[in-house]
Amino acid sequence: MILNKKIFWILLFVGIGSKTLAENPIHRPDSVEIVNLLSEMIQINTVTGTEKPLGLYLTKWVEETDLSLRIFTDQDSAFNFMASLYPLSDNKPNYVFMGHIDVVPADEPDWRYPPFSGKIQDGFIWGRGAIDDKGPLSMMFMALKRFSEKYGHLDLPYNLSVLVLSGEELYGDNGAKIIVDHYIHEINPVAMFGEGGSGMIEIIPSYPDVAVFGMSINEKVPLWLKVEAKAKSSGHGASEAELYAAKSLIKSLLRIIDSTRPIKFDKLSKKMFKELGRMEGGFKGFMIKNSYKWFAWPIMKSYFLEGGPFNILVSSSINVTEIRTESTSCNSVPQSAHAILDCRLLPGMSQKNFLAKMRLLAGNKVDISIIHSGIHAEDSPVNESFKFMEKALLHNFENSKVAPFLFPASSDNNYFRALKIPVYGITPMVTTNDIMQRIHNSNERMPIDQLLKGYDTFYTMMEMVQGVFIE
Repeated sequence: MILNKKIFWILLFVGIGSKTLAENPIHRPDSVEIVNLLSEMIQINTVTGTEKPLGLYLTKWVEETDLSLRIFTDQDSAFNFMASLYPLSDNKPNYVFMGHIDVVPADEPDWRYPPFSGKIQDGFIWGRGAIDDKGPLSMMFMALKRFSEKYGHLDLPYNLSVLVLSGEELYGDNGAKIIVDHYIHEINPVAMFGEGGSGMIEIIPSYPDVAVFGMSINEKVPLWLKVEAKAKSSGHGASEAELYAAKSLIKSLLRIIDSTRPIKFDKLSKKMFKELGRMEGGFKGFMIKNSYKWFAWPIMKSYFLEGGPFNILVSSSINVTEIRTESTSCNSVPQSAHAILDCRLLPGMSQKNFLAKMRLLAGNKVDISIIHSGIHAEDSPVNESFKFMEKALLHNFENSKVAPFLFPASSDNNYFRALKIPVYGITPMVTTNDIMQRIHNSNERMPIDQLLKGYDTFYTMMEMVQGVFIE
């Protein structure tokens, strides 16, 4: 088999310490500082809509450094600001690192430690947002602070900034959209680095110990749909109703989720598999590089069809995230029912055509409406900015590889890509399936050793951008 772990590709590209910080002391003072910073950030509950307290905490932290601060908006649910090496008024071309401070809710009973405790234990920092997205933000902040302390007295060619956004977990309207609508020219970005892929092992079949970093240059477009059924039927549960609302809804959902979704190899997916094939080498590598061609397809197709490890990268996805009926007693038949579908469309796919197909599959017994439609953008170029981060990753993670890829989720990145700004999605850490499955789940946690690796990687890239890096 080319790959033997499907989940690696379901969470594609998205060394864990075993001792506590106290048991395995880290002698660099800044290492202790970043661990404490992330722990304290986690302790401030910022479920979407309540971002301001953490925004105030972080702006105070910035004010205590030599960094420049620009607060764009300071509402409870829309606290957006930027920390920079130089004031934005200098109008220097700007390399921007961005992340969000809001998190999804956390149910207490399923957690080993309280989700907003920021507990430092067993080589991890535990809590909601540890990876999504407070951990990466703490890496960026500490890297910028360290760079400023060493080079801030120099007049360097580029500004370096950390952009902090609200509302990413709910459309981005209170964060990224505000910035692109009102402040983007003030920021003056050369390139931006936000959420995206991280490093995974066991990606290259013949070299399972090599970590592969997928740096996203585009991502799927979210389309959230409401499927609703209404039916007047017998009200008593003892009566056999003809086609009551819940039954109609279930039949429609089954037709939708059981439908075959077309496979598409676009320019990005071809580039991605070409690079992975090059890393593998030999006959296997040749087949991976040419997966979509007629001579390779009979051998490779099982990896791309539904249920195959590569399917999520070459087809759109549909997941049922909610099913509800109107509130009734156990022996009353509800007259309405609805479901929420989280659909992720491949870049370039027509939303109109996709929606038309959904309605055809669902049938005329239900209505389908759009809750939220994401932003389509063209692929970011694999240019000098991409190469800076690639070199920083290779420098800090020995025996690793980097490839451009499609992020199968979505983030704030496409708000900026839509303006033709190069945006690259990367979280510079090597992780495992278990750690990645904790995102938006119980027991989310950041490995301390990877937190430090990520911090060093952002710092290395900053030196490379400014031309002061010494091997």
